[in-house]
Amino acid sequence: MTTKILGHKRQIEFISSTIKQKNIPNAWLFYGSKGIGKALLAKKVAQLLASLNFKDKEIIDKVSSRTLIEMDIKSDIQNIYYCQRRKEENKDKKNKFINIDDIRKIQKSFSLASVDRSYRTCIIDSADDLNFQASNALLKILEEPPEKTLFIIISNNIQSVLPTIASRCQKMQFNNLDKSEMNELTDSIFENKNIDIRKKEFLLKISNGSPGKISLLLDEEFLSVLMKIESIISDFPIFDYDRIHTLIYEHPSYSTWEDDYRSILSIFLIFISNISYKLIEIKSSNTKIFDDIVVEKLNEIPDIQLLIAHLYSQLVFLRSEAQKFNFDPKKIIFLSFSLFEKLIK
Repeated sequence: MTTKILGHKRQIEFISSTIKQKNIPNAWLFYGSKGIGKALLAKKVAQLLASLNFKDKEIIDKVSSRTLIEMDIKSDIQNIYYCQRRKEENKDKKNKFINIDDIRKIQKSFSLASVDRSYRTCIIDSADDLNFQASNALLKILEEPPEKTLFIIISNNIQSVLPTIASRCQKMQFNNLDKSEMNELTDSIFENKNIDIRKKEFLLKISNGSPGKISLLLDEEFLSVLMKIESIISDFPIFDYDRIHTLIYEHPSYSTWEDDYRSILSIFLIFISNISYKLIEIKSSNTKIFDDIVVEKLNEIPDIQLLIAHLYSQLVFLRSEAQKFNFDPKKIIFLSFSLFEKLIK
């Protein structure tokens, strides 16, 4: 499968240079937003390392950024271990965490020497999903890493990574894609899909530079729901709770904590972020989803910037805690609208 990487030029150049110089660390920590290409690049790095003969200088000298960008992804490469949440036994849904048994399997595999002495790579996707026991088991491996072994640890939220794990990794931050990169990539994502211009623009807006998020939101029914919720939010500060109730309770996918729920809260966060930018007279990089009259009205409220910042923090915390403790997503969405209203009362 040919999967070209867009963006992340600085990171790709650094990785290819590190490989050419044979200065590969024991562990890299790739961190940044979800769905921006961290795992894809990790797979390409792992595949490249598994295929290289480091004694052949001519081959090593040919390694370049283009090698990684245009590499075909294959599924039958030895010496690559991919660790992520597994599906629960006899169920369709995945486990909530990567557990200690998953890490022990990796440890057992690495206790055996590589047959061809090539590099072995373990991709942890993601560190955010490690439970406490699994984190400690991984830490022990990183403290005494096997020879010719690279760990690529992926995180969508670096604050969730155990500090002792992060300290043993070479950290590499990945940024969301810019508008031109997203436009180039979404041409292929939207290919052969019957989606009108308005919906494409909406998807680009809420994706916030994450092509992975667009792929998750291509369901027509759910996309329609999101656009209606955006319309409700744009009526701030007056919300029609009958419309909210109808939308939330008539859509069955809100019964579980999946990416659709998190995407709804992302609209709230984009909305708040854009208001904040406007209030401090900085042009937001995101497409606005509110009328300037709303900002003018808010600007009359004393200490509004502090209130906006506090509201943003509340929503971020609410999103994190609600998923962690498996709260009812329907009630959380209602609570989010309520927090908006309290902003001006």
